[in-house]
Amino acid sequence: MTALLTTFVFLASARPAQDSRPSLGDAVDRLFATWSRSDSPGCAVAVARDGKTLHARGYGMADLEHGAPITPRSVFEIGSCSKQFTAMAIALLEERGRLSLDDDVRRHVPELPDFGAPITLRHLLHHTSGLREHWFLDELAGWRWQDVATWSDLLQLTCRQRSLNFAPGTRHAYSNTGYGLLAEVVRRVSGEPLSKFLAREVFDPLGMSSTHVHDDRTRVVANRAVSHHPRDGGSFALSLPNVESVGDGNVYSTAEDLLLWLRNFDEPRVGNAHVMQTLLTPGTLSNGERLTYAGGLRIGEHRGHHLVSHAGADFGYRAQVMWFPDEHLSVVCIANLSSIDVEDLARSVADVALGVAEPESRAAEPSRDALMKGAAEARAYAQEHAVEVPAAELAPLAGTYLDLGSGETKTVRLEGSRLLLRAPGGRDVPLAPIGPSRFLVLGATTKLEVSFAGEKGTRTLAFGEMGGHRKDFALLAPRESASLAELAGTYASDEVGVTWNVVADGGALAIRRPRFDDLKLSPVCADTFHDDWLGTVHFLRDGAGKAVAFEIGNRVRGVERIEFRRR
Repeated sequence: MTALLTTFVFLASARPAQDSRPSLGDAVDRLFATWSRSDSPGCAVAVARDGKTLHARGYGMADLEHGAPITPRSVFEIGSCSKQFTAMAIALLEERGRLSLDDDVRRHVPELPDFGAPITLRHLLHHTSGLREHWFLDELAGWRWQDVATWSDLLQLTCRQRSLNFAPGTRHAYSNTGYGLLAEVVRRVSGEPLSKFLAREVFDPLGMSSTHVHDDRTRVVANRAVSHHPRDGGSFALSLPNVESVGDGNVYSTAEDLLLWLRNFDEPRVGNAHVMQTLLTPGTLSNGERLTYAGGLRIGEHRGHHLVSHAGADFGYRAQVMWFPDEHLSVVCIANLSSIDVEDLARSVADVALGVAEPESRAAEPSRDALMKGAAEARAYAQEHAVEVPAAELAPLAGTYLDLGSGETKTVRLEGSRLLLRAPGGRDVPLAPIGPSRFLVLGATTKLEVSFAGEKGTRTLAFGEMGGHRKDFALLAPRESASLAELAGTYASDEVGVTWNVVADGGALAIRRPRFDDLKLSPVCADTFHDDWLGTVHFLRDGAGKAVAFEIGNRVRGVERIEFRRR
């Protein structure tokens, strides 16, 4: 959308030169012209500087069935933008001595399992807990999106888990489960639900009269903007929320009210300096790595300007809030159509308000010269650090390696006296040895390193940019004698409370589940399969070679290594 920004033209005349740039309102109107219609859902936009509203307007329709237009007072569900309000509730209780961010969450919610290491409220706040994503767990448990989801249901699922995705504090992985638990902590510590606590402590004092926590799906909401998805052909479908879980989402608000909230960061009326610091201080991993996620807010920059922001998406609602501390500038963009990219629009609005003449190209491709230079530097490094490795030592490293969490694979094969790595698109690229079990990917435009560790039964491959983040893959042992019939059977998971049937049908393997269509599994290698929704399905065998269980993992959906045992 930034390409829609107008070019500023200055005309000379005998009179003193005048600024012919369009006003902020005119420029923003042009950005949102696509949705300024009576037959489409759209957006509400608001901009303020130094506490003064510069622009607030609605574009498109809040309710197509009743012909109601969007205004700055239209009420939208703001998705994960809700998390900053949950963080505020926790920060207020911490400042009053009612809890500590370093409390084990089981101190307040004792029915949670003991995972062997404490999960603190700070872990929950910064998404470093390792807890599995409850929204994917409920799908695994057989819930459809049309089913009503309550926090009680999701808490029960969380309490059934017996392991984490990772040890608390060692990784950052966005977790709605964590913020649902924070809302539960607020309820148990304060003695009232999050909806009442925030209404009394935050919304009412700030004058946010149209904002509430929507923990009752039957509640009548005045001026509600109805949620939509696009349909082929240009029509729209209703996308009606039916969720009563809170903490991670389900705050309803308006563009005008959200400006009042953002103004509180410039001129705090709710929360003292300590509280605001809690919201604005990013977390730190156990290895000392500093995150960009603070208390329900992301800390970063835009065009060299310090930026505090968060996005939200739920059903057909989309939301983006931005606060530029140095400029005392606030931007809010909320939509009731899932196909609207509110983050890109909000950044374009910010560009106008910041006086940026050229649209930002955040996804700009590197130049060909830059790519060639990077490839040449990588090749020169490989030549300078080259070592000789006998083919006999290379052969055991060949095979298919799998990241069980994400389902991504890396295939390495031996050709003559060199190893080749299967690149995207099916092309094989050489691996140049630069040290014991260390190789550089030739042809890459950066120094991509592949390193191996462990023996054949436990061998792993680490892949990533030299000196940067590395991803680990485990070697998959081929089983030439394996047949699909050996894997067929009934498998159950106590952690999600379901039983699935694995069937071999027509030369393919499928998972048969109640209430849903079969999942057709694509083979990765022997005993390992993949499904776009489910992720990786990896079968486990006992000492006699019999399949006794399978593990599923989908890091994108927030669940890793959950086990189904054969019955």
